[in-house]
Amino acid sequence: VGMLHLGIDASVGAVIFPAHGNDVSTLLRRADVAMYDAKRRHLRAQLYVPELDRHSPRRLELATALAEAIRDGGISVHYQPIIDLRNGHLDGVEALARWQHGVHGTIAPDEFIPIAELGDQIRDLTLGVLGESARQWTAWWHTGFTTTIAVNLSTRVLIDKRFAADVRRILEIHGMPGEKLHFEITESAMLADPARAIEAITE
Repeated sequence: VGMLHLGIDASVGAVIFPAHGNDVSTLLRRADVAMYDAKRRHLRAQLYVPELDRHSPRRLELATALAEAIRDGGISVHYQPIIDLRNGHLDGVEALARWQHGVHGTIAPDEFIPIAELGDQIRDLTLGVLGESARQWTAWWHTGFTTTIAVNLSTRVLIDKRFAADVRRILEIHGMPGEKLHFEITESAMLADPARAIEAITE
């Protein structure tokens, strides 16, 4: 029987009692803040410092609210036209996730997408955008309008071995031809795991 070697990474947020807090709740919250910073900066460990706390209450609140928004359909999808500048014709649309928070108003993607990636919610978010995009494509097609829809993929989604099957399932449910769905992939997503990224693209 062959052996499978797995590599495991961990990001640790550390606090010191009593310098960083006198109660369990404060210490855990600040350790979480340090952990998010360690993940963001791709560090193995990060000791809490007060400067990290500047935006942490909002970020921690949004992390909890985002999971609920994804689950309950609180993320809407807007479609930005892609215009061919040579002739002015519509060359497709790009699906953009939008989050209207009940208290904070519109939360920009550049704020909530990193939260989704850190909190392992990016897969459900991406599949939600894909499902809504396929549903919208079919609705447009029934009115006689047809176009392509482009969806952005993060690194974590691209290298997920389940993703190709998820895409096939969504296309089948909504009757959307595969050639009408485009993916936008950044260079960083390709460089994170080139072999797996190429395998996923091929699938």
